[in-house]
Parts: sequence; structure tokens; C-alpha cells
Amino acid sequence: FFGGATDLTLRDKSIENFETVAFSYYSDRVTFADGNVASGASMEVYGNDGEDYLDASRETNGTYVLFGDEDSDTLIGGAKNDTLVGGEDTDLLTGGAGKDQFVFEDGDFADTISPYYPSRTSCRTSRAARTRRSSTAMP
Repeated sequence: FFGGATDLTLRDKSIENFETVAFSYYSDRVTFADGNVASGASMEVYGNDGEDYLDASRETNGTYVLFGDEDSDTLIGGAKNDTLVGGEDTDLLTGGAGKDQFVFEDGDFADTISPYYPSRTSCRTSRAARTRRSSTAMP
């Protein structure tokens, strides 16, 4: 248990047989190693509140679903087809070599995708964001 901001590097196989990992409500800086996700498997990682930095760029054979949640976050995907969800506030979303998906939700401000590769990137909005936008556009 960490009682404040966390600066953590997870080495190869230092977390095994997990499908979901959630970090504190402080600003966390977490770097994942290749091998934290088994080949062909996926792991969900929740940064929660705070300005989080979640870096999965070293992963070569598993996929990540990274959630930033509130505050300005930096989310970095790995080599496979990852999903990055910045959450509320302005976030920096960086995909890897795969066909990554960037999700924008209600409460997102001006998230940045960098670099942006139109041929291997897809963007979508959540149902809540679409509903709010369409209902505000109606007279």
C-alpha cells in the first residue's frame, strides 16, 4: 500500500495472473516492463485521480487498456492494439506500433493524441459523451 504519490517500475513478470490493476488517488508514475502481460492477453490499468503517468511502451506481446481518470494524465501504449482512455481533464495519449483505440468520454477536455497515425488509429466517444453532446444540440 502506498500512502502518497507513487513512482514505480514493474519488471518482467513482477505482476502475473492479474487482469486489472488500480493505483492510488495520488499522482502515480508507473512504467511496465515487457512480460507484465502474457502473450495474447490483456490487462486493464486504472490510474484513478491525480496526474498519472502510465507507460506500457516496453510491452511487445500483450495489450493494455489504460484509464487515466481525473486530472491531466499521460498514457503510453505498447506494441500491440491498446486502448487508451484519458478521462476528465486534458490528457496526452500516445499509442504504440499497433492499431490503437483512443476513447473520449463525457468530461474530457482537449486530449492530445501524439503521434497520430490515421491508418492505424481509431477514435470513439463513449455513450455518455455522445448523449450529452446530442442533447445539448437539440432545441
